[in-house]
Amino acid sequence: LFSFVIWPFLGQRSLRMFCAESLCSFLTAGKDALYDFLKRDDLPWRGLQHSVALAVYRDGGYDDCALSAFVADDTVKQRRGKKMEGVSFHYDHLEGRSVRGQQVTTLGHVSDKGFLPIDEQLYISSKGRQGLRKAAKEGRGIGAKRWRESFNTKIEQVITMLRRAVRTGFRAKYFVADSWYGCRDIIVACLSLHITPVLRMKRGNQKYRYQGAWRTADELWAAYAQGALQKISGLPYKAATIDLLMDLSTDGTTPDLHPVRLLFVRGIDPDRKKKDWALFLTTDCDLEPAKILEIYALRWGIEVYFKEVKQHMGMLKEQTMSFASHIASIHLAAVRYLLLLEAVGRSGRLKFGEVRDTVGADLRARSYAALLWEVFRALIARALVNLEQILGAQTVRHVLDAIDADVNEFLDHILQMDYAALHEEDQHG
Repeated sequence: LFSFVIWPFLGQRSLRMFCAESLCSFLTAGKDALYDFLKRDDLPWRGLQHSVALAVYRDGGYDDCALSAFVADDTVKQRRGKKMEGVSFHYDHLEGRSVRGQQVTTLGHVSDKGFLPIDEQLYISSKGRQGLRKAAKEGRGIGAKRWRESFNTKIEQVITMLRRAVRTGFRAKYFVADSWYGCRDIIVACLSLHITPVLRMKRGNQKYRYQGAWRTADELWAAYAQGALQKISGLPYKAATIDLLMDLSTDGTTPDLHPVRLLFVRGIDPDRKKKDWALFLTTDCDLEPAKILEIYALRWGIEVYFKEVKQHMGMLKEQTMSFASHIASIHLAAVRYLLLLEAVGRSGRLKFGEVRDTVGADLRARSYAALLWEVFRALIARALVNLEQILGAQTVRHVLDAIDADVNEFLDHILQMDYAALHEEDQHG
């Protein structure tokens, strides 16, 4: 297990030159023995990740954070191979097309201390699905159970993960996710666990009860929200909130109306395209627009995690074909991430990259990006005043505008308010 944890890092020259020989003296087994171990389908990899995550969560004081949330998302790893078990076609948002590979659904806990991966599950779609080369033993073992779970919808997987996390001992006030998970079932599950959802919602056919009539988000935007937009202090957005009722019934016959708050957000200088606004939902009707966006911005932590584990933690990089080894790989990558995060806490360093050596992003800095930028901009502007006589007032103004544009573009990307995200919602929502 120790060998598996440090395996990906041996590719780093700085590590290999110091520990390659000592590793050989610690483990005499060859590559085949390691891969045979990975192929075992009776090992509780999920339990291992839960145990490590819970230890980091408690030792690091994550349960005492003033602002924390559960966050769920998925990522696609392209993989090919006629004999590779469990691959199928998935829509890759980064490439804007369907690709062949594996999709991983992840649930984590995020706060200003960082992101903790709690649970992972492979999702296999029905398109181009490649099955097992041999049947799972008896159909009752861990491997057979994980195989069946991979056919559940991603919504079902996330709800199961969320309930399991709460039973294990993780706590958070909020649950955040993008529009793929903005649905009735997720909201109902959160409420049953006494968790407040803060979700990005699609502008689809979902109807809400407002002023005695059922209306879609598009209708609410045109009739009420568009004319009520107000500037959000400290952020480059205008917003409007509408408190209304949403039917959360599961049987579709007896309405179960529950109060929710819809937040309509648009940039200060929209590009005037047809769909230049975004929609958020929460069941806490007391949350102000700025607070809703602050909570939703915590979702950025899982994006950083996906980048780290895919590039540096060896997720699904092993040269194996079996489904069991793929399950092992996603949990091992998470355990590596957690152990390095624990090292960050023990060393007292703020940045994950100071231990891992390459910085993906600093969640702590991101949390306060909007606030700090106002301070930095004032300092920069004050410094540039002294250069106006040399550079000219117009040049100084162009410099500040360029910096503003870059910072606003970054904030748009975090909150999925950039054109690419809005256009995709319009096309697929």
